[in-house]
Amino acid sequence: MKDSAKRDVASGVLLEYQKAWLIDKSPVKVWEKSRRIGATYTLALGAVLRANQELSDSVYYISYNRDMTQEFIEACKTWAQALNCLIEPKGEGL
Repeated sequence: MKDSAKRDVASGVLLEYQKAWLIDKSPVKVWEKSRRIGATYTLALGAVLRANQELSDSVYYISYNRDMTQEFIEACKTWAQALNCLIEPKGEGL
């Protein structure tokens, strides 16, 4: 998905620093997480956009506990439904 399309998706939904993260094309990005800053929400949107654009088989998300992983999967489902993207369940994930 082009940067302009990503900006359109994020417009009015994400905060400026979340939009900047989404559009950043760096091969490696580091986000110092804190509680409830929208990192998972933003990462989930990025994963859905990437999977939809590249028609990739998988997007991997690794967390230190199952609850955080489930939260990420649910956020991906929410974004996929909002954007009308096709995502198929695979294994324990989405």
